[in-house]
Amino acid sequence: MEQQFKVKKGKVISSFAFGFQLTEHSGDEQIKEALKLQPNLINLMDVYPENWKVVVGLEKPAKGTVTAKKTAPKKTVTVKKTATNGKA
Repeated sequence: MEQQFKVKKGKVISSFAFGFQLTEHSGDEQIKEALKLQPNLINLMDVYPENWKVVVGLEKPAKGTVTAKKTAPKKTVTVKKTATNGKA
């Protein structure tokens, strides 16, 4: 799976206050956590999704937007037993 977020090549982002360090080799989860704490770091990203604020959790998705595959609720089926000898 391709990364959603990538730090600009050659950049090292450190935050001693929040305790993280990001590089071009950092994974999505680490970058998302950093963006939650400091959204202005988006300016140091080379690649990020258009809806990055929703992906990071800073905004709720717009109404009518599907963010995850939903599964239909399971149906309950009632089976009526009948006698096998022809008598009900």
